[in-house]
Amino acid sequence: MPVRAPLSLLAALAASDFVHARATVAPEPLACKPESTWNTPASPWRIHGESWYVGTCGLTSILVRTREDDVLLDAGTEESAPLILANLRTLGVDPRGIRCLDETFTAQLRASIAAVSALPCDLLLTPHPDASRLWERTDPHATLPLFDRDACRRYAECSTTLLEKRLAKERASTPEASD
Repeated sequence: MPVRAPLSLLAALAASDFVHARATVAPEPLACKPESTWNTPASPWRIHGESWYVGTCGLTSILVRTREDDVLLDAGTEESAPLILANLRTLGVDPRGIRCLDETFTAQLRASIAAVSALPCDLLLTPHPDASRLWERTDPHATLPLFDRDACRRYAECSTTLLEKRLAKERASTPEASD
Protein backbone atom coordinates (compact mmCIF):
# COMPACT_ATOMS: atom_id res chain seq x y z
CA MET A 1 0.00 0.00 0.00
CA PRO A 2 1.43 3.42 -0.87
CA VAL A 3 2.59 5.62 1.96
CA ARG A 4 0.73 8.94 2.12
CA ALA A 5 1.35 11.96 4.27
CA PRO A 6 0.78 15.68 3.90
CA LEU A 7 3.48 17.24 1.74
CA SER A 8 4.31 19.77 4.44
CA LEU A 9 5.06 16.96 6.91
CA LEU A 10 7.22 15.08 4.40
CA ALA A 11 9.10 18.26 3.49
CA ALA A 12 9.67 19.05 7.14
CA LEU A 13 10.83 15.47 7.79
CA ALA A 14 13.33 15.69 4.96
CA ALA A 15 14.67 19.07 6.11
CA SER A 16 14.94 18.13 9.76
CA ASP A 17 18.36 18.16 11.38
CA PHE A 18 17.42 16.59 14.70
CA VAL A 19 19.58 13.82 16.05
CA HIS A 20 17.88 10.50 16.80
CA ALA A 21 17.54 9.95 20.54
CA ARG A 22 15.35 7.69 22.59
CA ALA A 23 12.73 9.56 24.57
CA THR A 24 12.61 8.52 28.17
CA VAL A 25 10.35 11.14 29.69
CA ALA A 26 7.52 13.07 28.09
CA PRO A 27 5.97 16.27 29.36
CA GLU A 28 2.59 16.23 31.01
CA PRO A 29 -0.16 16.17 28.38
CA LEU A 30 -2.05 19.37 27.77
CA ALA A 31 -5.57 19.23 29.08
CA CYS A 32 -7.42 18.32 25.89
CA LYS A 33 -11.15 18.79 26.03
CA PRO A 34 -13.80 16.89 24.06
CA GLU A 35 -14.62 20.11 22.17
CA SER A 36 -10.99 20.66 21.07
CA THR A 37 -10.42 21.33 17.39
CA TRP A 38 -8.26 19.25 15.07
CA ASN A 39 -5.41 21.71 15.42
CA THR A 40 -5.50 22.38 19.15
CA PRO A 41 -1.93 21.64 20.33
CA ALA A 42 -1.29 18.75 22.70
CA SER A 43 1.93 17.71 24.40
CA PRO A 44 3.31 14.28 23.51
CA TRP A 45 2.84 11.56 26.08
CA ARG A 46 3.65 7.88 26.55
CA ILE A 47 0.64 5.67 25.91
CA HIS A 48 2.25 2.37 26.84
CA GLY A 49 5.74 0.93 26.39
CA GLU A 50 7.28 2.55 23.32
CA SER A 51 4.00 3.93 21.95
CA TRP A 52 3.67 7.69 22.13
CA TYR A 53 0.77 10.07 21.46
CA VAL A 54 2.25 12.84 19.28
CA GLY A 55 -0.94 14.21 17.71
CA THR A 56 -3.10 17.20 18.48
CA CYS A 57 -6.11 17.34 20.79
CA GLY A 58 -8.38 16.62 17.82
CA LEU A 59 -6.31 14.24 15.66
CA THR A 60 -4.48 11.19 16.88
CA SER A 61 -0.95 10.54 15.63
CA ILE A 62 0.87 7.70 17.30
CA LEU A 63 4.60 7.11 17.27
CA VAL A 64 5.62 3.48 17.74
CA ARG A 65 9.31 3.00 18.45
CA THR A 66 11.05 -0.30 17.76
CA ARG A 67 14.71 -1.32 17.65
CA GLU A 68 14.56 -1.18 13.85
CA ASP A 69 12.70 2.06 13.22
CA ASP A 70 10.09 4.58 14.27
CA VAL A 71 6.63 4.35 12.74
CA LEU A 72 4.13 7.21 12.68
CA LEU A 73 0.53 6.07 12.52
CA ASP A 74 -1.47 8.85 10.89
CA ALA A 75 0.46 11.92 9.86
CA GLY A 76 -2.47 14.26 10.45
CA THR A 77 -3.39 17.14 8.18
CA GLU A 78 -1.30 19.83 6.54
CA GLU A 79 -2.28 22.23 9.33
CA SER A 80 -1.43 19.79 12.12
CA ALA A 81 1.96 18.76 10.64
CA PRO A 82 3.95 21.52 12.43
CA LEU A 83 2.33 20.56 15.75
CA ILE A 84 3.17 16.87 15.24
CA LEU A 85 6.75 17.74 14.26
CA ALA A 86 7.09 19.86 17.40
CA ASN A 87 5.92 16.89 19.49
CA LEU A 88 8.42 14.59 17.77
CA ARG A 89 11.19 17.12 18.46
CA THR A 90 10.12 17.34 22.10
CA LEU A 91 10.71 13.59 22.33
CA GLY A 92 14.10 13.91 20.62
CA VAL A 93 12.97 11.93 17.58
CA ASP A 94 14.73 12.39 14.25
CA PRO A 95 11.82 12.93 11.83
CA ARG A 96 13.97 11.80 8.89
CA GLY A 97 13.96 8.25 10.24
CA ILE A 98 10.19 7.93 10.56
CA ARG A 99 8.07 5.71 8.38
CA CYS A 100 4.64 7.31 7.85
CA LEU A 101 1.69 4.98 7.62
CA ASP A 102 -1.28 7.16 6.90
CA GLU A 103 -4.35 5.08 6.11
CA THR A 104 -6.87 7.29 7.85
CA PHE A 105 -8.84 8.28 4.77
CA THR A 106 -8.70 5.06 2.78
CA ALA A 107 -11.68 2.96 1.86
CA GLN A 108 -10.06 -0.01 3.57
CA LEU A 109 -10.68 1.52 6.99
CA ARG A 110 -14.39 1.84 6.30
CA ALA A 111 -14.56 -1.75 5.14
CA SER A 112 -12.81 -2.94 8.29
CA ILE A 113 -15.52 -2.11 10.84
CA ALA A 114 -16.62 -5.74 11.05
CA ALA A 115 -13.03 -6.91 11.42
CA VAL A 116 -12.42 -4.38 14.19
CA SER A 117 -15.38 -5.77 16.08
CA ALA A 118 -13.74 -9.19 16.23
CA LEU A 119 -10.31 -7.96 17.28
CA PRO A 120 -9.00 -8.94 20.70
CA CYS A 121 -8.06 -5.47 21.90
CA ASP A 122 -7.70 -3.98 25.32
CA LEU A 123 -6.52 -0.50 24.39
CA LEU A 124 -8.48 1.44 21.78
CA LEU A 125 -6.81 4.39 20.04
CA THR A 126 -8.58 6.12 17.19
CA PRO A 127 -7.71 8.84 14.64
CA HIS A 128 -10.18 11.17 16.35
CA PRO A 129 -9.67 11.01 20.13
CA ASP A 130 -13.32 11.77 20.87
CA ALA A 131 -14.40 8.64 18.97
CA SER A 132 -12.74 6.44 21.59
CA ARG A 133 -13.28 8.88 24.45
CA LEU A 134 -9.50 9.02 24.86
CA TRP A 135 -9.43 12.11 27.07
CA GLU A 136 -12.00 10.61 29.42
CA ARG A 137 -9.77 7.53 29.76
CA THR A 138 -6.40 9.25 30.20
CA ASP A 139 -7.20 12.28 32.32
CA PRO A 140 -5.76 12.10 35.86
CA HIS A 141 -9.39 12.03 37.07
CA ALA A 142 -10.52 9.58 34.39
CA THR A 143 -14.07 8.33 34.64
CA LEU A 144 -13.48 5.46 32.23
CA PRO A 145 -10.81 2.73 32.31
CA LEU A 146 -7.91 2.99 29.83
CA PHE A 147 -7.98 -0.77 29.18
CA ASP A 148 -11.25 -2.44 28.20
CA ARG A 149 -11.45 -5.87 26.54
CA ASP A 150 -14.71 -4.98 24.75
CA ALA A 151 -13.45 -1.65 23.42
CA CYS A 152 -13.12 -2.69 19.76
CA ARG A 153 -16.52 -4.37 19.67
CA ARG A 154 -18.23 -1.31 21.15
CA TYR A 155 -16.30 1.03 18.85
CA ALA A 156 -17.33 -1.02 15.79
CA GLU A 157 -20.97 -1.04 16.91
CA CYS A 158 -20.94 2.72 17.41
CA SER A 159 -19.16 3.26 14.07
CA THR A 160 -21.71 1.10 12.28
CA THR A 161 -24.59 3.03 13.83
CA LEU A 162 -23.05 6.39 12.94
CA LEU A 163 -22.24 5.25 9.42
CA GLU A 164 -25.78 3.98 8.82
CA LYS A 165 -27.27 7.22 10.15
CA ARG A 166 -24.98 9.27 7.92
CA LEU A 167 -25.77 7.16 4.84
CA ALA A 168 -29.50 7.39 5.52
CA LYS A 169 -29.25 11.17 5.90
CA GLU A 170 -27.32 11.46 2.64
CA ARG A 171 -29.79 9.19 0.80
CA ALA A 172 -32.69 11.28 2.10
CA SER A 173 -31.10 14.51 0.85
CA THR A 174 -30.36 13.32 -2.69
CA PRO A 175 -32.71 14.51 -5.48
CA GLU A 176 -33.59 10.91 -6.45
CA ALA A 177 -34.86 10.21 -2.92
CA SER A 178 -37.49 12.95 -3.15
CA ASP A 179 -38.93 11.83 -6.52
